[in-house]
Amino acid sequence: MKQPLDAKLLITAARRRTRLDDFGDETFREPLRWLLDCCESEARLNAIGKLTLAEDLLQLLINRLQIQRDRHRWPRIGKETIFAPIFILGLPRTGTTLLHSLLAQYQETFSAPTTWEVMFPSPPPSFGQKGRVQRAERRLGAFIFWLRNSGKSIQSPLTFRKSALRS
Repeated sequence: MKQPLDAKLLITAARRRTRLDDFGDETFREPLRWLLDCCESEARLNAIGKLTLAEDLLQLLINRLQIQRDRHRWPRIGKETIFAPIFILGLPRTGTTLLHSLLAQYQETFSAPTTWEVMFPSPPPSFGQKGRVQRAERRLGAFIFWLRNSGKSIQSPLTFRKSALRS
């Protein structure tokens, strides 16, 4: 008998791993159930695909719990103003990654998060990156291995801002 993807199990696992239970706004629950139902009925995922999806969703739920905790610890986070955000959207192979990389080079004008900051946003980057870069590298290990050995001239997704990682 195959194990279905279950929102309640993922939410319980995220709470157990973090020892937190405040997700903030609860409106994410219904879209999460829709996503899991669609993946179950339409995506035709094999066992590895289901495991990967469950792990990715679990990490997102963990991030949500930790971000909510951070907003309570540091209320200034919620008061930050973001002026004129730029969203880079495009079809594959149209230069979106190149544009992101170019904008990220101008740190005085633009703020472009690195992959590890997006994958593991808590605590806020100003409190350090302790272990998060290594966790992201482990999580993306096979992908990074493929990039480095594919013969393509693609930079590692973790190091758009190498100078920021060294400081």
